[in-house]
Amino acid sequence: MRTRPLHLALLALALLGAWGCRGKSAAAPESVPSRTEELASGRIDITLTATPATASLEHPLFLTFTISAPPSVTVDWPPLEDRFEGFDLAGAYESQVRTENGRIKRDIRVRLIPRAAPEYRLKPLAVPYRETNEPGPATSWIKTRAVTFKADPLASVKSVRPPAPPLAIPPSAREIGIILLIVVLAVAGGVLLYIIIRRIQRTLKLRQMSPRQRALLELDELMARHLVEQGQLKDFYFELTAVVRRYIERSHGIRAPEQTTEEFLALAGVDPRFPKENLGKLKTFLMAADWVKFANYRPGPEAIPEALQTAKDYVTTDPADPGKEGG
Repeated sequence: MRTRPLHLALLALALLGAWGCRGKSAAAPESVPSRTEELASGRIDITLTATPATASLEHPLFLTFTISAPPSVTVDWPPLEDRFEGFDLAGAYESQVRTENGRIKRDIRVRLIPRAAPEYRLKPLAVPYRETNEPGPATSWIKTRAVTFKADPLASVKSVRPPAPPLAIPPSAREIGIILLIVVLAVAGGVLLYIIIRRIQRTLKLRQMSPRQRALLELDELMARHLVEQGQLKDFYFELTAVVRRYIERSHGIRAPEQTTEEFLALAGVDPRFPKENLGKLKTFLMAADWVKFANYRPGPEAIPEALQTAKDYVTTDPADPGKEGG
């Protein structure tokens, strides 16, 4: 059997290869380097262990605070929510309480998530403690020192994906309705404010004008309304005589707007401030206007400009008291 030694040799090589593969698969992974810092020492010892030793955006950082104190001392661990810079606190718990060498030891385990920041740091802690064998609730404090962690650069720039483009979310029907309502209210408020401002400005302007100036302004505004062209002849004559009556009230102190034409003419006929010539023209003007206002009389086209000119002539030629021209 010449081939038997050859078979044995091949079998031995196969077994060696299998053992080598097993040895490689069973090899222990590389241990993660840790960092240990002494934060406080003396009657109370506080030690910090960080795993890994540096801060990296690719994995969390685990901290273990080991507190060692005599049995007669009670240590109250402070809150950690605002004690870290460059980290988000992902969890904290007390894992073990034990006695070693006559001292009580406790482990506080913390999980931190690093974020992009200029500095990674543990701020100083104010750790309260009290003596249990002494009377009274007196509390003392021990201050730990700050610890700064080095930051690892990103493992690969290619592993960082560009941010996704913003997703456009169309507004709902309710949101559109609310927006339209706000726009309508804003426009309406602006228009109302504009009207109020215009009225205030007009009121101030009219107060600074004399009765004659106000009457001439009101006549110009009446013509700008184009009541005659719109067929509102009766309204035009009502407004025209009202301008003249308001002028008489402002310049002579006679309440002409509240009186009938007959009452006003009777009162003006005995008032020396109304010359006969002016009073005659005023009587003709007012009586003709009453025909249009109350008797549905329709004057000819030439009567309307004449009535307007009569009103202007009376206002401009009326010998009103000069002392009232500024009122």
